[in-house]
Amino acid sequence: MEAVWILLGAVAVTIIVLWARGKAAGAPEPSSLSNAALDARINSEMKWLQRYDSLPLSHQQGKLKEQHDEKNVYLQKLFMERKQRMELVQTKMRAESEFADRVRVEQDVLAEMADVEPERIISRINELVSEGTPQDEAKRKALSESQARVKERIEERISSL
Repeated sequence: MEAVWILLGAVAVTIIVLWARGKAAGAPEPSSLSNAALDARINSEMKWLQRYDSLPLSHQQGKLKEQHDEKNVYLQKLFMERKQRMELVQTKMRAESEFADRVRVEQDVLAEMADVEPERIISRINELVSEGTPQDEAKRKALSESQARVKERIEERISSL
């Protein structure tokens, strides 16, 4: 029987120590919370503030008033963290959208030039060879000119978006 009381005492002491440790640690930093935990914490803090606001004015004083002010400051930190995360997501989405626009423009330009450009390259190679340029060098030069035209057309289209 004595062992049961010792066990119950140990459990009670453990619970009290854990509770005191949690109180001493205070509220978690907003940046350390996951998105779900951040939203849950915001909801929890807002519910506490609503309950406080529903109290009679005579009860909204002293230690409770200090706790209210601390929770207001903490809630502002939580909202700032949520805002920063949302801005980060928007920035990533904007970058992905710009990349997708660029890819679409590149594909469109390449599709448009696919019919005409090979003929231009061949005629430019023939022109350079007839001017006395070696065939390998003429191919390299004609291809680099073609690539420059394609890049220029892509940049024109992108700048007009």
